[in-house]
Amino acid sequence: MATPRDIRILALQALYAIDASDGRDAGAIEHAIGEPGTAFGLLDATARGTVAAPEAEYTPAERRKAFEAASQAWASRDEADEFYATLAPTWPASRQPVVDRSILRLAWRELSLGRPAARIVVDEAIELAKAFSTEKSPAFINGLLDKALRHFEREQGDTDEAFGSPETSTAPANGAPEA
Repeated sequence: MATPRDIRILALQALYAIDASDGRDAGAIEHAIGEPGTAFGLLDATARGTVAAPEAEYTPAERRKAFEAASQAWASRDEADEFYATLAPTWPASRQPVVDRSILRLAWRELSLGRPAARIVVDEAIELAKAFSTEKSPAFINGLLDKALRHFEREQGDTDEAFGSPETSTAPANGAPEA
């Protein structure tokens, strides 16, 4: 049984592939993540000894959940990209590495759905960046999502109330460099 992080990793890989094909071949990508051993060829952090677990077993329902997350993130990419561009105007999606913008779009999807708690979403996004992106990406993603949380706190009140039920998180409490 896959963990929520395993499903996020599979979703990130699917979203990365969707973005790389500019959304033209989502059906082939859905088929690829349905085949054991194929999805982890899309992004491979195992060489760095990070969170990716190519031997993770996914049920058909877990694979479907990952693809749906990627598809929903892709469908809401314009809204997510516009929002993040207001927070970091010098770093629009077009300037970001594909992995970073995929992580941010997945985080946007989870924040929009209100589950899990916002701070867990941020922590998971940072962990994905550590595993799959550049050395500077975790700080960039942390800074940008921290700005997003402050924005939503001003707009809607307490972050966890705005995005879901309160849960404990291991998200960094220190302020990352501004994005």
